[in-house]
Amino acid sequence: KQSEELDSAIRQIISKAVVSDRVIDIFESVGFKKPNIEVLSPLGQLSNSTVRVQYRATDTLSSTVTCNTFAGLIADLSVSQTDLREVNSGELTSFDMNLNQSGDWIFFFDCFDKVGNGNEIFSAVQIDSLAPIVSINYPDNTKIFNYTNVEFSYNATDDHLNNCDLYIDKTFNATNSSEINQLIKNNFTSELGNGYHEWQVKCYDSVNNVGLGNINTVTVDTIKPEIILDYNTPNLHPKISFG
Repeated sequence: KQSEELDSAIRQIISKAVVSDRVIDIFESVGFKKPNIEVLSPLGQLSNSTVRVQYRATDTLSSTVTCNTFAGLIADLSVSQTDLREVNSGELTSFDMNLNQSGDWIFFFDCFDKVGNGNEIFSAVQIDSLAPIVSINYPDNTKIFNYTNVEFSYNATDDHLNNCDLYIDKTFNATNSSEINQLIKNNFTSELGNGYHEWQVKCYDSVNNVGLGNINTVTVDTIKPEIILDYNTPNLHPKISFG
């Protein structure tokens, strides 16, 4: 009902001096509704430990609504967090909750208006707070190559593994975005210049947890030794030196 209709209904109740043998919820009798809660996030999706909470609480007459958000680990509800705040009716409320334990979490939204009319709604989220585990297989740290086309081998394990990237000298070099086989070794091949190089593999899961492999080094040396013949000696025998 529009506000003028509600005002008119209230005046009618008062002017007629309604008599009843039961307690009358005047707000209910004139059509007052409980706050409406619309949850935009979370909605049962997979998330990392930082969960974006978004909801909109709307009330017919109250300009503000008090909302309590409870998040609890289903396996152990003593592991929980709460957020209590007063929000503007009809406006989007958005904030982050840091839920550091992996597993299924339940969300309980409880909102009530100025006169105590309340409403509640449930939601859920699955938390994955664990980063991929990255193991380096080849080459061994400090290995020296006499060729430039170097192969790098690694293993990565995670329940929701997405992709792995190769970094050379702290700069992105290549990515493996195709399906990564967690049961066998995975490889990158990169063309390196002569000299000393650092390399590392970084792996990401579907909720952007990042697993880091050890930083190892390789050296590429394709420069052949220099041989110098020196005939400027008294005995006329050449002197050979290696640069």
